[in-house]
Amino acid sequence: TIESYLGGRLPAPQKGSPGWMASYHNFEKTPSDLDAIYRRLLAAGPQVVKVASQANHFADNFRLLALLDKAQQDGISMIAVAMGELGEYSRIMGPGRGSMLTYASFEKGHETAPGQLPIDDLLEVYAVNQINQKTRIYGIVGYPLGHSLSPHIHNFAFRHVGLNARFVPFAVQELGDFAPYLRQFDGFSVTIPHKVKILEFVDEVDETVRTTGAANTLVCHGNKVRAANTDVTGIGSALQQAFTQGARQVVLLGAGGAARAAAMVLRNEKCQVTVLARDVQRAQAFAEDFGFHCDSLDQARKYSGDLLINATSVGMAPRIDQTPLPQDAIHYRFVFDMVYNPLETRLIRESQGKAIVISGLEMFIAQAALQFELWTGQPAPVELMREVAFRKLSKTGAD
Repeated sequence: TIESYLGGRLPAPQKGSPGWMASYHNFEKTPSDLDAIYRRLLAAGPQVVKVASQANHFADNFRLLALLDKAQQDGISMIAVAMGELGEYSRIMGPGRGSMLTYASFEKGHETAPGQLPIDDLLEVYAVNQINQKTRIYGIVGYPLGHSLSPHIHNFAFRHVGLNARFVPFAVQELGDFAPYLRQFDGFSVTIPHKVKILEFVDEVDETVRTTGAANTLVCHGNKVRAANTDVTGIGSALQQAFTQGARQVVLLGAGGAARAAAMVLRNEKCQVTVLARDVQRAQAFAEDFGFHCDSLDQARKYSGDLLINATSVGMAPRIDQTPLPQDAIHYRFVFDMVYNPLETRLIRESQGKAIVISGLEMFIAQAALQFELWTGQPAPVELMREVAFRKLSKTGAD
C-alpha cells in the first residue's frame, strides 16, 4: 500500500510487481478536489484505489459515495471511507455502493480510526453485506447518539417483516448542514436537540406537531416531508396506569421537545401541572402555551404531587451518575423518567420504595412502534422490538 498524505507524490509501480493499492488519507478534511485526487491515484496504475478523509460536514459522505459510483463506471476497484462520527454513514453504505470493504473495530472502545463501528453492529444490526441500490434508508437525526437504541430495534423490525430497509445514525450537530438532504431518504426519527428546529425544514405537520411545537418523526414521500410526534402516543401509553389511579397533580421537569409532548398528554387528561426548568423564562413561555404553572428547577424541593415526569436528558448515558432531582425532593406517588438508557436511571433507582416508578423504555417502544407503522404502513412487531431493546440495555448497560 502506498499512502498519499495531503498531496504527496506517488511512485510508479515496478513492471511485473504484484497487485498493489494506491491510497490517499486526509485526517483534517474531505478536500474539494476529490476527482483530481482520484485521477492522480489512478494514473499510478494500481489494482485498487482508496480514499479516506475526515468528514467535517455530512455532505462529505455523499461526495465519497459519488466517487465510488464513478469508480464502478470506470471499472476500478475502490475503497472510500469518510472518517469521524459524521462519516459513519459512509462506512455502513459503502459496500452497497461498490466499496471493496469497510473497516470495523472488534468491539466498542477499540477503534483504530475515528468513526469505526463495531463489527457486530455492521454485520448484525446493519447487515452491510446485504445493502444494495434498492435498500430504503431511514435514520435517526440528533447529537449525541451514543444512547440511542433506535438503530437496533428498527433494523431488527425491518428484517423481521422482510423489508429491504436500513435505519442508520445521523450524528448531526448543525441541523442546517443536514437539512438539504432530507428528501434523499425515506424517513427519520428526530431526537435532542433538533425536535423543534427540524420544523423549519418540513412541508407538512400533523395535529401532534401543531399542538406540541415539536416533532420526533419525519415521513418522506413524493418529495415532501411530513412531521409527526409519536412521543405523544408513547407518553400516553407509559402513563396509563398513573392516570387510571387518579394521578392529576403533576410536576414536569424540562421545557424542551419531549416536555411539550408530555404537556399535550397532561392537558388532555386535565392535569394540574407545574413546569420546572433551569431557564425560568423558557419555562414561563412553555407554561403559558399550555395553561400550566412554572417555577425554577432550583425550587424543586418545595413541590410534591401525584406524578413526577423527567422530560430532560439528565441521567442519560454516558452521564449516568446525574439526576435532575435530589433524592430528598422526591415526594410523589409515581415517578416517570423518559430516559431509557440506562434501563435504571439514578432518578428511578432513588425513587424506588418511595414511589411507583415508570421506565422510559415503555414510552420508547410505544413511540417507535408508531414510527415504524407511519414509515412502512405495516403493523410493528412490538414484542420483538421490546425484546431487542431490553436485551441490548441489559447486555451493555450505559454504552
